Amino acid sequence: MPSLTASTDTAARAADAVPRAPPLGGGRTPAGTVVRAHVPGGMPRRRAAPGAPPGAPRPSARDWWPIFTGIGISAVFLINLACLAFAQSAIRHARAHGLSTVPSGRIAGLESFSQWTPSAGFYSAAVWTIGSLITVGLVGDVYVYSGAVTAINVVLFYAMKCSGASAAEVRVALGRACLAAERLRYLSAR
Repeated sequence: MPSLTASTDTAARAADAVPRAPPLGGGRTPAGTVVRAHVPGGMPRRRAAPGAPPGAPRPSARDWWPIFTGIGISAVFLINLACLAFAQSAIRHARAHGLSTVPSGRIAGLESFSQWTPSAGFYSAAVWTIGSLITVGLVGDVYVYSGAVTAINVVLFYAMKCSGASAAEVRVALGRACLAAERLRYLSAR
């Protein structure tokens, strides 16, 4: 079991100082000593997480943000896929039961929304690919990647899709699908 040792912050000890982020409240005691944990051989003991083996890599924001970006975009893809499947199913069942609130022709908003899912899937695959390459160290241009992700999210997904010309049609189509499903549920309960 490694022991905690306190070493004074002198010029002789400065050469073996281990750079690390100070804990909350600072990394020095009131007497000016730096507290570090040591294992045999003088290596500082670092843990990735409580319970992780010593020496396991410690994640940082730079290591994890590409992965969490991929998780977020994948969630958007899966939610769009689930909403599209629900809306198409509700409209199909409503037409089969002859509900007058669902038109028999095309629903423009539903067609527009059906294009959102493949674009989110493609974007998710691209984010996972580049994010994984950054995480393993094969790609190093993190600023270009983060700028591209931000631009795509703001311009493509927010400005063009969520608040663009087809956004109102999509909201109407999804609302119509929800109302049709609710009406079908009510009719089946009678």
